[in-house]
Amino acid sequence: MAFAAGLATLKLLQQPDLMAKVTRKGQYIKDGWEEWRKTLPVIKGYRGLGMMLALELNTSSKQVMLACLEAGLIVNAVSETALRILPALNIEEADLEQGLAIMKKVLQQF
Repeated sequence: MAFAAGLATLKLLQQPDLMAKVTRKGQYIKDGWEEWRKTLPVIKGYRGLGMMLALELNTSSKQVMLACLEAGLIVNAVSETALRILPALNIEEADLEQGLAIMKKVLQQF
């Protein structure tokens, strides 16, 4: 089983356009967060590379993490005010949109 998972991962990483897609999706997330920042005072900033991104908040990241989990989205509170996301490299755009919609709805509560 572990060998099959490893082989599938290697095949994914060998796709010639994988990193371009990851970069594009990561920029899409950051662009969305920048727009949210204009209307959601809970967002202080963001940082990251590719799709390993962190959202810096003006509130407890643990509370936001728990609210996201309750809404069906797994995120990671990596500090008192930073929330990290790390979607799969091959995430479908529809799934990415769904996750971002959940996150925005949760952040609107803070």
